[in-house]
Order: sequence, then C-alpha cells, then structure tokens
Amino acid sequence: MREDIIETAGVKYAINRRWTVYKWSSPGNRGIHDRLHIKKSVVFSIEYKATGKKASPKQRAEAVKLKAAGIPCRCFDNVQDARDFINIMTEIAGSDSPILDMAVLSNDIRSFDP
Repeated sequence: MREDIIETAGVKYAINRRWTVYKWSSPGNRGIHDRLHIKKSVVFSIEYKATGKKASPKQRAEAVKLKAAGIPCRCFDNVQDARDFINIMTEIAGSDSPILDMAVLSNDIRSFDP
C-alpha cells in the first residue's frame, strides 16, 4: 500500500479520536517524522511508510532524539498498526499518569530499526 494512503487513514483515525494532528515539517531537517499528535498534554509522532519500506537513518536518528526527550514515536507501514498505537496513546491521554506511561513507551523505537 502507498504511504499517502496509510498516512491519510492514520490521520483520519486519530482526528476521529479527538487528537490534534499536524503535518510536521522542519526545513533543513529531512529526518523529521510525518505527523505530530497532541491531546491533553500527550504528544507523539508517527512516521508513515509504504508497505514493506523502512525508516531512513535520519528518521531513526530523530527517533533517538525524541526517545531522549520522552516523546513516543513509531514508524508504521500499515494502517492497522498505526490504529493500534493511536488507541494506546488515546488510553494514555485519558489516564491519571500520562507522563509515566509516555516515558515507558518512548523507550521503544524498534519500529525505526532497519
């Protein structure tokens, strides 16, 4: 499946769950992830890829930076995995201790591995 189709479906799903979703761009920084999601002080990013494609080394480096800042991020090449992660983050946004939950999730950046 093409990246734009996966991204569009993921964004629509997140918006339907009341996330504010931004197309994330940073001139001069090619590794920045596709989308930034914000809800109730919870923030996470998603890098979307076409089915079977992997994150670039620069995108993985960005994931390492976000991990260090305690921001969960994932790279997805299919709609269902993106939806599953958005559901997890939606639960965290409604929890009593979102910062602790986000810190735990931010430690996992395996989805950016080659």
